[in-house]
Amino acid sequence: LVRGYASAGGFHLHVNLQTPETLRAAQAAPASYGQVMIRMSGLSARFVSLERKMQDALIHRAERGV
Repeated sequence: LVRGYASAGGFHLHVNLQTPETLRAAQAAPASYGQVMIRMSGLSARFVSLERKMQDALIHRAERGV
């Protein structure tokens, strides 16, 4: 899929590798998931350092494959 996209001229691709289940687990036990990183609007952040409202929004997006 990625090779096909690139060969067709694609040059920017965002792939979300965190499942909603992983993100929920990180909310429940932040000390155990400090390494989980997210990328949002070109910036990277540790998921557990985000406000709960932002965490919930990211989980919502991950559930919908956005």
